[in-house]
Amino acid sequence: MVVTHWPPVLDLLSTWETKHSKRRRGGKKNTGLASTGASTGLPLFLGGLLVLTGVRARRAEKDALVDECLTKAGLWPEVRDRLKQRGGALSGGQQQRLCIARSLAVRPDVLLMDEPCSALDPTSTRRIEQTIAELAHEVTIVIVTHNVQQAARVSQQCAFFLAEQGTPGVIVEAGPTKTIFESPSDTRTSDYVHGRFG
Repeated sequence: MVVTHWPPVLDLLSTWETKHSKRRRGGKKNTGLASTGASTGLPLFLGGLLVLTGVRARRAEKDALVDECLTKAGLWPEVRDRLKQRGGALSGGQQQRLCIARSLAVRPDVLLMDEPCSALDPTSTRRIEQTIAELAHEVTIVIVTHNVQQAARVSQQCAFFLAEQGTPGVIVEAGPTKTIFESPSDTRTSDYVHGRFG
């Protein structure tokens, strides 16, 4: 829920992967990062991204991948007629779903989402959360958020991170979301999820 830097998230993810997931060929995991920013200035077409990730494909395969990824991200009906336009022309919620679609193009096992609904309106937030729910059966999704209610709504497993007095963030508590929110074992977790600080 609260993260001051990425290493603890990656440590937690690594521990979870060891316990709960199968590795792909060669023992490596594919990880995608869905984060808005410079990538929204790129055209909606994903072919350029495929070159950057080392994926080689024929035009028909690229077109099918664009269709598939934009559909999975819940964006295809809204942009199918303007694939050559820049992503920056989209709304904030659409830009975030575009970033999700681009991340899906590399066929990740793990999708990292840093504040996926930050500064979005409630309707866009709901659509992103629906997209997360729809993708959860295909890919492990790790979300970093300060939105306690969102963490409760979209996660099955949850971790509370805290940095105190200039120290690096640490995992205070991790476990099933229901346990973290209903009966946390650490008072700091309980205080945070019940709004007593943060």
